[in-house]
Amino acid sequence: MGVKRKPTWSTYKKGGEWWSIILYERAYDLTYETRGVKRVEFHTFAKHANAKAAFDAQVAAWLADGYVKLTPEELEALPRQGDGVSAYLGWTAPFPVDARYYQYNSVIHAVMKRDDVVITTGGVVGKNFGELERHYHDGGGLAAGEQFESSPNFYKPRTRAEVMKLYATAKTKTKKKRTTTTAKRRR
Repeated sequence: MGVKRKPTWSTYKKGGEWWSIILYERAYDLTYETRGVKRVEFHTFAKHANAKAAFDAQVAAWLADGYVKLTPEELEALPRQGDGVSAYLGWTAPFPVDARYYQYNSVIHAVMKRDDVVITTGGVVGKNFGELERHYHDGGGLAAGEQFESSPNFYKPRTRAEVMKLYATAKTKTKKKRTTTTAKRRR
């Protein structure tokens, strides 16, 4: 019986953006970074062979697109984003047109189906959206969407336009609050 190696991250860079990827038994994770943007994707599969094939295809696509694999020294030299406490920066990605949206308190959840993949993402109104995505391959994410559909009293269905309005309103309130706080400090 062989010794299992611990999974390790590999990073591929092109210009001012880079992707990091790590393969697990039935999943792989990705992180994407460029100035002011940092996002994470979790991809899960029913079988290791499917995860490995998708992982290999992703790396091949990056290499074909001109990305180069970084050495540990090159990786260490990359700029660090964030506060060291959270993996996220608090940015808001575009709201997908093809998503179904659900709201619970100030949290927005989005569910999309693309080919055989169910994708979920979300965020806190006025703070972030889309920094973390879960990709369920091989039919594994159907329950994720059903969770929201089966609990309409808990997860209130929202349209994309309603979600965008919630974020725009929250952004306006945040600006007003900052202006008031700044004015008080000047006194």
